[in-house]
Amino acid sequence: MALIDWSAALEMTGGDQALLVEVIGVFQQETPTLMASIRQALGTGDMKLLHRAAHTLKNSLWSLGATESGNTAYALEQLVHDGTLDGAEQLCASLESQLPPVYQELDRYVQESR
Repeated sequence: MALIDWSAALEMTGGDQALLVEVIGVFQQETPTLMASIRQALGTGDMKLLHRAAHTLKNSLWSLGATESGNTAYALEQLVHDGTLDGAEQLCASLESQLPPVYQELDRYVQESR
């Protein structure tokens, strides 16, 4: 399975490759902050912060066609809905390992779009 479903990513921008490159740039700028918020929320037990950061990250990943990573963020978000943090550390670690290859794919797309 591909890390990025490029047809879904392009569909999100109406087929506009330049806009997709901009969206990728915003994603790459915001994601480290979202991951830091997730880590902070896990450390403090702040369910609201965890929900907000996981929800935002999930939507960004799904919009870019990074379904597997988006599903991991969704699972993290669902823990909050279930009122538990059981398994949250593992999901966060999974996200942290899934994101670098996603970044590489996004970088490759940006480079090829120039």
